[in-house]
Amino acid sequence: MDGNEPSDVVVNAAGRVGGISATFLPVEFLCENLAIELNVVKASHAIAAERLLFLGSSASTKFAKQPISESELLAPAGADNEWYAVAKIAGIKMCQAFRPVWR
Repeated sequence: MDGNEPSDVVVNAAGRVGGISATFLPVEFLCENLAIELNVVKASHAIAAERLLFLGSSASTKFAKQPISESELLAPAGADNEWYAVAKIAGIKMCQAFRPVWR
């Protein structure tokens, strides 16, 4: 592949995480994770990927019942992972917004 062929599947497992240190760097954690989400989702759409698998972690929903069901993905986050969670939630909502115009 030379990078110009459409991809069947794009997997986004990227994210800046950092545990308790994230509480001291809210701007960095929010901006870097939002940039990842925006770039991956827009690029996947631009190349007409058949599927985008958007992964997060249980850290994005501290108070959700485990195992996490899809309906619990937007549950409140804890203070130690709030900025990561906000970016992941924005990414989920971005995927939902793109769904009607994906093709």
